[in-house]
Amino acid sequence: MTEILKEITAAEEKAAQIKSEALARAAKIAEDAEAAAAAIAKRSEAECKTYRESSLRKAESDGEKLYLAETDKKRAEAKAYADKVISESGGAVNEIAGRITRGSC
Repeated sequence: MTEILKEITAAEEKAAQIKSEALARAAKIAEDAEAAAAAIAKRSEAECKTYRESSLRKAESDGEKLYLAETDKKRAEAKAYADKVISESGGAVNEIAGRITRGSC
C-alpha cells in the first residue's frame, strides 16, 4: 500500500511540475504574442501614415491636373466667345466710328 501511495505522490508531483512548466510556457507565449502585436501595430501605423500621405499627394496632383484642364477648357471657350462677339460686332463698330467721324451722332 505504501508503494501505491508513493507512486500516487510521485505522479502528483510530476503533474504539478508539468502544470508549472505549462503555465510558464503559456506566460512566455502570451508575452511574445503581446510583443508581436505591438510591433505589428507600430508597423501598421507607419504603413497607414505612408499610404495616407501618398494618397493625399496623388489626390492633390489629380486635382491640380483636373483644375488646369478645366481652366484651359473654359479659357478656350471664353476666347472663342470673345472672338465671335468681336467678329460679329465689327459692322456695328465701323458704323459707330463712321458716325463719330462724320459728326452725325
